[in-house]
Amino acid sequence: MLTIRANDSGVPSRSNDVTIFVTVTVANDDPPIFPDTEYTCLMFLEDQLVGSECATVAATDLDNGVNGSVYCEIVPGAVGTTLVSTPTAAQLRWI
Repeated sequence: MLTIRANDSGVPSRSNDVTIFVTVTVANDDPPIFPDTEYTCLMFLEDQLVGSECATVAATDLDNGVNGSVYCEIVPGAVGTTLVSTPTAAQLRWI
C-alpha cells in the first residue's frame, strides 16, 4: 500500500492524499526449457512430400500464467523449412 500526497502552491497550502494498493505478481524469471539439446531430421528423402513433418520440438517454462506461455519461431537464415507452432509444441516441416 502506498500513500501519495499532492500539495498546491496556494496560501495557505492545500493537500490531499490518495491510497494506492499494489499487487505484486509472479516475475518472468524462468527461461523456456527444451527437453533435448539437439533435434535432427533423420531419414529425410529428397523426394519427401512438401509439408511432411521433419521434427517436433517442445519447450516448457516453469513460470505461471502468461509468463509461462512458450512461442517458437525459426531464426533468420533457416532455409527450406517452415514452423507450425501450437501453445505446447512446434512441428518443423519441409517446404
